[in-house]
Amino acid sequence: VEVLSEGKQYAQAYARLAGYVQQHPKDDQARYQLALLAERKGDYQEMESLLRQVLAAQPKNAMAYNSLGYSLVERGERLSDAGALLDTALQLEPDNAMIQDSKGWLEFRLGNLSAARALLEVAFAALPDAEIAAHLGEVLWQLGEHDAARKVWRTALGSDPDNTALQATLKRLKVKL
Repeated sequence: VEVLSEGKQYAQAYARLAGYVQQHPKDDQARYQLALLAERKGDYQEMESLLRQVLAAQPKNAMAYNSLGYSLVERGERLSDAGALLDTALQLEPDNAMIQDSKGWLEFRLGNLSAARALLEVAFAALPDAEIAAHLGEVLWQLGEHDAARKVWRTALGSDPDNTALQATLKRLKVKL
């Protein structure tokens, strides 16, 4: 499954893991991974169904709340639902940089730039990940702080030059570094 996924053969990876989950219906970690593969292949209804199954079995699974909330934010759908999911995730793991990133990205999508910046700066300081950098940089860019945005993006490019989210952000904003 991992090799197929790394090769971006998401449908094949999904089919293989789905067979495993069918044989091991109580393996919620595998079900969680299956949900992520469903998202990668664009089947958002299936992803949500699988994540809700994980949450029913593991109501304190912060990453399942985060994954579902972030997916909704990324697609610009049901942002109030996304907020509730991300709030629950943050209550469970308040210091998790990935969850802080998701909540910051939600605030950005809602137009709350100062709240987005605060969350994303904390997340990036804790976990200087390229996707978090893409989000923080975009917030800084929208705030007119182009030099600060470029600095964040350059830092991220140094550690992960091929990151899809970062490359897409730079392309969409037509930024040359």
